[in-house]
Amino acid sequence: MNNHEESRPGVDFFLALLMFILAGRYLTLNPEVYFPEQKAVYIAHTAGLLIHIIGAILTVIIGPFQFLPRIITKKYIRLHRWMGKIYLSGVVFGSLGGFYMALMAVGRCYRFHLLP
Repeated sequence: MNNHEESRPGVDFFLALLMFILAGRYLTLNPEVYFPEQKAVYIAHTAGLLIHIIGAILTVIIGPFQFLPRIITKKYIRLHRWMGKIYLSGVVFGSLGGFYMALMAVGRCYRFHLLP
């Protein structure tokens, strides 16, 4: 690998931490942190919101570890595979929760015109 193809774990971890800090406030289930336009939707559909946020946070936290050179070696291949399964589960659940919440979003442009 040349320098342009190598992962920069410091940047990856910083961005993951930033994402956790910004999105993690929704895990408190405190309506005061919700967007005013979406507050009623988030309160009514807490399960969809939590599925989306927890799945996305899992994905963002585990993602940078998957690209560390030591994790991909034979010594840690089982750990790499388990983390990959958790990562994929986070992607699936986060996406499904996000899609569900998008159907409830305020404004027609967010609904994708999939439902009447």
